Amino acid sequence: MFAVCARRTMAGARPKLAEPVRRNNVIDMAKRWQEKQAQIRAEEEAKAAAEEARRARVNARIEAERQRLMAMGKHRTADPRDLIGMVAAWHGVTADEIVGPGKPSNIMAARHDAVVAVYTNCRFQGGRYSLKQIGKVFHRDHTSILHSLKKAGIR
Repeated sequence: MFAVCARRTMAGARPKLAEPVRRNNVIDMAKRWQEKQAQIRAEEEAKAAAEEARRARVNARIEAERQRLMAMGKHRTADPRDLIGMVAAWHGVTADEIVGPGKPSNIMAARHDAVVAVYTNCRFQGGRYSLKQIGKVFHRDHTSILHSLKKAGIR
């Protein structure tokens, strides 16, 4: 069978630490963990407060834009550029970013929402804007506009 040499079985093993040293290490680790968790909670609360302040600013811009459009008498037949400006304010981006070539996810979401807003709210000579006309406003092909509308569940 197999012969085991007893004196070589513990070769390379680390010696046991004294109990008080290990206990103190565990207590120190627990304290560091609690401090880190408190720091993470404080950072999350600061982020939430900053996000709430940003939303308040965005809502104020949207309300100002809505009041401006209402004063112009263009509530349901708004100019596409006005609607793009409203959507841009809502998403916290600029209108130039929405019609530009950028593809970050926040700009893409704003662009899809703006396409839907223009499609549902703008009238041109008594009828809706065609996909080609909306595409010209956004500097996109009509198939890109169709994709945005399908993504929103409109067409």
